[in-house]
Amino acid sequence: MKKSGDDSSARHDPADENQATILVVDDEATIRDLITFMLDALGYKVLSARNAAQALAIANSSEGDCVSLLISDLNLPDMSGIVLAAKLRLGRNRQNPRPEAVDAQPARRDAGRAGGSPGLLRQ
Repeated sequence: MKKSGDDSSARHDPADENQATILVVDDEATIRDLITFMLDALGYKVLSARNAAQALAIANSSEGDCVSLLISDLNLPDMSGIVLAAKLRLGRNRQNPRPEAVDAQPARRDAGRAGGSPGLLRQ
């Protein structure tokens, strides 16, 4: 039975998923930092990048080998989040991170789904 004030059930146990690692990509530092903070508080290992080039560099590093989920803005300054997700799927990262993207425009959500992003969230 859960005791009053016990929030342990809200915390993700990374051991359940072999320390799931999430790559967060957003050019807006406030958004990137907030997402990173929240995921870290839930127990995930979080890697973050400010643009697609940095995300690709992380994915091609030894750290990037364990990325299991990509959360990306679709409107990055150097390439779209959809193209980034496709490049990560085809790149060195053997685990093929499941891409997730955030965008408010239905046309971009549809393009993301067509590009392999099963879950796009409204911003």
